[in-house]
Amino acid sequence: MFIIGWVHAKYIWHGDILFTYSLFGILLLLFIRLRGKILMLLGMILYFVPNVIITVMMILASMVAGNGEFSLANETSARASYQAYQNGTYEEIREQRLMDWYLVNNPGNLFFMLFSIFPMFLIGGGAAKENWLRRVKELKRPFLVAIAITLLIGMFIKSTPYWLTRNWATEYSQDMLGGPLLSITYILLIALGTNHQRGIQVLRYFGPVGKLSFTNYLVQSIVSTMIFYSYGLGLYGQVSVIEGTFLALTIFLFQLIFSHIWIKYFYIGPFEWVWRTVSYWKWQKLMKRGENL
Repeated sequence: MFIIGWVHAKYIWHGDILFTYSLFGILLLLFIRLRGKILMLLGMILYFVPNVIITVMMILASMVAGNGEFSLANETSARASYQAYQNGTYEEIREQRLMDWYLVNNPGNLFFMLFSIFPMFLIGGGAAKENWLRRVKELKRPFLVAIAITLLIGMFIKSTPYWLTRNWATEYSQDMLGGPLLSITYILLIALGTNHQRGIQVLRYFGPVGKLSFTNYLVQSIVSTMIFYSYGLGLYGQVSVIEGTFLALTIFLFQLIFSHIWIKYFYIGPFEWVWRTVSYWKWQKLMKRGENL
């Protein structure tokens, strides 16, 4: 994953997550012997305590400094990226891609990710150890309570930049607190869906996409960069939010159809096959020969 992530970031898309996930996956091995509840508690403390403190400090700073002109974007960097991706040569795009990747993945930010990304590994690992997804019926009531709490608080925090004021505090909190809380809501809703026959029938349509998640992720990058970068259709910066949403849904629909067809004839996706074969250093079974066809 580390190698594939680096190739992905260098030659396809700077927003790669595989490189970072591989590093934190290794770090998770140091904690994996802890009990599931301890892992989840540690992850929640590591995530929410620092981010709540930072949010409070930003609120206090905003109260002292007032609300002046606000922008999270670096205009100079944004213009350089826009020019390179829309009009640059492949080499110019590659250089810009590496610069944009380093802005996020430099050593300073990797330390910050210890309190933003790595806690999610701990929480997810703890939930897996506790077999939460296999105990949905047993945990239905706690799940419903958690959904109500995370939905209400998450929606409140996520909406503050729009009905309160837009400053560093509201923007930071809606990203770092509101977003994760709503993600918990969505995950638990999907988990509860597996407790009902109709929910299972709906979710079954998305099963093949999940089995090819690694492949679909990389294919999305390849297709999207060919649509937006200058060595493709060159539509970078020229697509509205509505058009972009429609485009994303269209790409996903094609992947949904492709995944259903692929999984009918193969056990796993092509990139999953490469990843597992190299990881286990053993030739993995790929094609179904007369089975379930």
